[in-house]
Amino acid sequence: MPIATMTAARDLILDHFTTAWGAQTPPVPLLLYDDRHADLPANDPYARITVRHNVMDQQTFGSVGNRRFRRFGVITVQVFVLSNQGLAQADVFAKVALDTFEGSNTAPDEIHFRNVRINEVGEDGPWFQVNVIADFDYDEIK
Repeated sequence: MPIATMTAARDLILDHFTTAWGAQTPPVPLLLYDDRHADLPANDPYARITVRHNVMDQQTFGSVGNRRFRRFGVITVQVFVLSNQGLAQADVFAKVALDTFEGSNTAPDEIHFRNVRINEVGEDGPWFQVNVIADFDYDEIK
C-alpha cells in the first residue's frame, strides 16, 4: 500500500529501525531521534537516526487520486562508541543497523531500502563514529 504522507513514511522507517535496535542483546545503547532532545551518555555507546527526504518524482499520470509520486531519501544511523574500546563494539552496533535495512522493506509496496553501506568516520573527541547509510523510496498517491 502506498504511503499517505512524508510524516507517515518517516514514522514507518523509525518504527522499523527502533524495533530492530531494541531487539538486540542488552544492554541496548541509547537511540536518539531528530525531534527529541536527550542528554548524551558520558561513557556508554549510543546511536542517532536521521531520515531525510530529497528527490521527488511523478511516476504516473492520470486523474487526481490515481497518480503515483515517488519519494526518495536517505537514512543515516550514527553509531558512537568510546574510542579506546576498539572497533569491535562499533562493528556490532553498525551491523544491527546494516541488517535492519539491507535487503529489507517495511511491507510490499511500502518503503524499500537499498544501497546500504557502512562508513567508518573515525575519532571525534572521546568517541569513535561509524555511520550506516541507506537510501529509501516509496510512492505517495495523489
